[in-house]
Amino acid sequence: MAEKSILDMIPKNAVWQCAACKKHIPHTLTCKAYPKQIPEEIMAEVVQKFRKRFPDVKIQVKTPDEVLLVPMDPILIEQVLSNLLENAVIHGETTSQIVMSVEKDGIYARFSIRDNGRGISLKVLPHLFDGTIKHTETPTGDGKRNMGLGLSVCMAIIRAHSGTMQAQNLSTGAEFSFRLPLSEEE
Repeated sequence: MAEKSILDMIPKNAVWQCAACKKHIPHTLTCKAYPKQIPEEIMAEVVQKFRKRFPDVKIQVKTPDEVLLVPMDPILIEQVLSNLLENAVIHGETTSQIVMSVEKDGIYARFSIRDNGRGISLKVLPHLFDGTIKHTETPTGDGKRNMGLGLSVCMAIIRAHSGTMQAQNLSTGAEFSFRLPLSEEE
């Protein structure tokens, strides 16, 4: 895979938001640049901060018995997980429980955030990660520009790690997941 500047992967209308992230995101970021991290440690930090901000939302963490070592930037992946948790509460509107998990999925580590909220509008679902969602298309229509752009930056971070990201509705709520390669060669 050819190295690509992370700024090239972010939609043009989201570049203004990425300017705030520049100090944390090198311009030619690829997963080869990352030391191996233990996902549980990053998840624990995210959960601690989340519980302070949303004490009424129950959060359960599921991790594998085996220790996973994943090449990743812990600050950036913490930001992705924090954004997904916050979105589950804010955009799920009725969310009262979240399950955050990581598991080995072949040659990848698969991270997942599942909530019991209202789910994702079928109209919005195909555009979640492209930064084109207008505030009138979000469930609250409150004028905040915090749904599409945040997710497009999350997607850019995951792609910079040579990973993939997706979202889907569940029978109750929604699930956001991303996969990161377990080795630098992927």
